[in-house]
Amino acid sequence: MQFIPEWAPNIHPLIIHFPIVLLLTAAVVDLIALARMRHKGLHLTSVCFYAAGALSAILTYFTGRIAADSVMLSSTANTLVTDHSDLALITTIFFSVYALVRLIVWHRSRTQEVSRGLFAALILVGLAGYGLVQQTAERGARLVYEQAVGVRARASSSSSDLSGLLSSNDRRETGLQVVDGSGWTWRPSTPVAWKKDFSWPDGLSSNLESSIVTRDSTGSSLALSPPASPARSRRCRCG
Repeated sequence: MQFIPEWAPNIHPLIIHFPIVLLLTAAVVDLIALARMRHKGLHLTSVCFYAAGALSAILTYFTGRIAADSVMLSSTANTLVTDHSDLALITTIFFSVYALVRLIVWHRSRTQEVSRGLFAALILVGLAGYGLVQQTAERGARLVYEQAVGVRARASSSSSDLSGLLSSNDRRETGLQVVDGSGWTWRPSTPVAWKKDFSWPDGLSSNLESSIVTRDSTGSSLALSPPASPARSRRCRCG
């Protein structure tokens, strides 16, 4: 049995929502516990949710670091990944320390009463941490929906759709080509695809012969030469 589905680029998107849900649930239980201070079980329940949320945040952070090294990033996406990673680290540290403090307070509450004011202050501190969660999640969402980081299935599907919409003649004329089945690039597929993009003096274009020259260092170029004198060929770099 394959643990990571084929559509998932890594494990990070499969576990990213666990810390969010666990920490939000802990906050809801906290608010209920504040209204019902005598129910010690609610206090323990919220502490358990915070502890589970902190542990899952640690796991999510490290899987995110691994995921960032496994995908191709543009310069804009790289900046977002850095911000996302920094905020995720701060969020993870915050809730790890907070969960430890809540565990200590709960342990002390077993022998001495915790005042409502102290409990309310702890809740406010925890709620403040959700600002970090929101900022971290926003940058993660932008990586997916703005930069399409790790969205392999969508890129492949788009390529297939465009391939179906363009006839073979269209691709020949435009030079639109599929690269590795995961995207599109604009390269000369035939000389005809490039000749129409030039402005020619009257009658000159029909007298020129065109060919594509490919070099490893410079890429593909369109070579234009008079048919009568190939030694005086003139080449135009187009791509």
